[in-house]
Amino acid sequence: MSVDKIDRFIHSSEFPHALLVGTLMLFFIATAIAAGPDFSWDLQNYHFYAGTKFLHGGYDQNLFPSQIQSWFNPVLDGFTVFLMENMPPLLVAATLALLQSLNLPLLAILTKQICAVSFPDMSGTQIHIIRAASLIIGATGSMTLSEIGASNGDLLVFIPILCGLIALNKQHFILSGFTLGLAAGLKLTAAIYAPAFVVYLLCQNRPTIRIFIFFAIGILTSFLLTDGFWLWKLASETGNPFFPAFNHLFHSPWIGDTTTLDDRFQARSFIDALTFPFRIALHQHPGAEIPYYDLRLVAIAILIPFAFFKSTRQKNALILFFIISYATWIALFGIMRYIIGLEILSGLALILLCRIIPARHRIIVIACLTFLLCLTNRTPSWSGNAQWIQAEQGNNWFNVQVPPELQAQDAMFLMLSDAPMAYVIPFFNPHAIFVRLQSNIDPQPGTLLDTRRTETIAAHNGTFWTIAPTLPTETHLQLLATHHLHLRAQPCLAIPTVTAVFAACPLDRTE
Repeated sequence: MSVDKIDRFIHSSEFPHALLVGTLMLFFIATAIAAGPDFSWDLQNYHFYAGTKFLHGGYDQNLFPSQIQSWFNPVLDGFTVFLMENMPPLLVAATLALLQSLNLPLLAILTKQICAVSFPDMSGTQIHIIRAASLIIGATGSMTLSEIGASNGDLLVFIPILCGLIALNKQHFILSGFTLGLAAGLKLTAAIYAPAFVVYLLCQNRPTIRIFIFFAIGILTSFLLTDGFWLWKLASETGNPFFPAFNHLFHSPWIGDTTTLDDRFQARSFIDALTFPFRIALHQHPGAEIPYYDLRLVAIAILIPFAFFKSTRQKNALILFFIISYATWIALFGIMRYIIGLEILSGLALILLCRIIPARHRIIVIACLTFLLCLTNRTPSWSGNAQWIQAEQGNNWFNVQVPPELQAQDAMFLMLSDAPMAYVIPFFNPHAIFVRLQSNIDPQPGTLLDTRRTETIAAHNGTFWTIAPTLPTETHLQLLATHHLHLRAQPCLAIPTVTAVFAACPLDRTE
């Protein structure tokens, strides 16, 4: 770019927006550094283990050590672990934050596209304020801030979703489908946006069979590129390409006929779905295990009933995208982290909903709303009060210290808790075997998974150990007895880590 072009850009109307985007991207990096290292439940339970095994092999050696998450596509986790193994912890967080912040320039582009259609008569200064509000509100949601710099993939997979919306606005149907398939392939929960994409397409264009074919080709191509190998692996091993999910449809003999979807926060009724945002305002933190507070959904819920007065289908396309995505999400999951994308779009949705406000008051209302939403946020911390000194580069991220006595290559470790423990496995002898006896998925007696577990334990000729965050309880002893095992009269060994101290206790077979 020549000096003249740079000078013209600096003096153009787009420069303030570029400056704001750059500032918010730096804000993302600063937030990641201030938050400390990621020691979240998901990283401990499956992100670190899955990523390590994806990069270095041995994925099939153990029996569902990461519980139900043992069967999730590990591609994103492999990328995270690659960074962890090759960068200092601060740089890992900064790199992830930088990548996650790519949502912001894309949001700026999408906002500019939609404002050109929705606010054609507003003055330049007013449009600048509206576009800035969309960015600031979208960048500062409570769930968004909680995942910056962390291993959760929700922010990363929304990048292609935004690209898809921008592509649809430009009539690039194959590209739009490709980005949606890419997101869903990397993380299946991103598929909640698929119905909304179809509605958005219908609003933007006069659909033809040709358009839908192009859109479907894009989806299928990228979905198979990112998830096809994993679907094939699961289907060939279990008979269910989405195992263990949707097994009531695929009837894999490895597990009972169940959906295995996490339905703890799922809406039980239409009233539940409608009142969900207002329960956030009442400090009930629905959709999350730990407290948070964010009024974005509340504001949108209040304004949405007025959205379709004196407006065209095209101008309401983004609002409809928001509604359909929310409805799909609340029906399937209700887990707040899964709609981080809607949090990013919340500023854009709100400024569109503010069209019902008279033009002379609109900018003041939007400015006040932006200030209020930023001021009232309460961000959840998935890693507690972690400090950077606790994390080291590479395989010492968790500072796992395995006693030499546990490094025998013929050892089998029986995991006696549903606590996240799989992150310690990469620090043991690579030939050691880990088997879950307690987890967030309970194989029904007689299923192949239950049979495989029993046969694996019975066939093992080496040493046996328990591993759990506590010493074995009476319940644990009874469970071990079903596999003809009992505690040896020998002290247990401690396995200290940054987040917990695990106990490993030796076992003997019961004659």
